[in-house]
Amino acid sequence: MAGNAKENKPAKSKSDTRGHPTSSKAWTPKSVCSHIFSDRISKEHKILCNGGEKDIGKYRTALSNVFEALNEEEVKRCEDLAVEWNERSLPDEMQRK
Repeated sequence: MAGNAKENKPAKSKSDTRGHPTSSKAWTPKSVCSHIFSDRISKEHKILCNGGEKDIGKYRTALSNVFEALNEEEVKRCEDLAVEWNERSLPDEMQRK
């Protein structure tokens, strides 16, 4: 047990971290951002690709740039939705995207 602090923590079940039993994704504020601010990310992605065809390799950078530029209220919204989406099913309008 020496040096292994994880052994003292109780194990969590999948339902504890994902909430909805059919969910296969644990939502984070950043992953929520990718859904609710997809228009901003698309614009940033296009800028990073110099207006040409979008390079999938630049998507993460575009997402990070948009997430870092969010104001305090927008970050709070992403945090709150991440908790909500992990506890309940994803809203219908988000499932259709």
